[in-house]
Amino acid sequence: MVNAAVDWAKSKNLWRVNPIHKEEEIKVVVDDFFRFSEQEGFDTTQRGTMEMEDPSLFQSCFLPHTCPSDPIF
Repeated sequence: MVNAAVDWAKSKNLWRVNPIHKEEEIKVVVDDFFRFSEQEGFDTTQRGTMEMEDPSLFQSCFLPHTCPSDPIF
């Protein structure tokens, strides 16, 4: 199996002779990861809250007959 890896590396030009100790070295994949997924899209869910204070709007539009658009009788 090692001989096959050396032959493969040489055919892909992934080998060299180390300049320091003059030994052949090959670059081979030692860890590989593959995941198959049939998902064709994605879903996103967001949630948040907001808190505001606007006393002038509350007083002018939420109390009865105080909103500027209300007719005054």
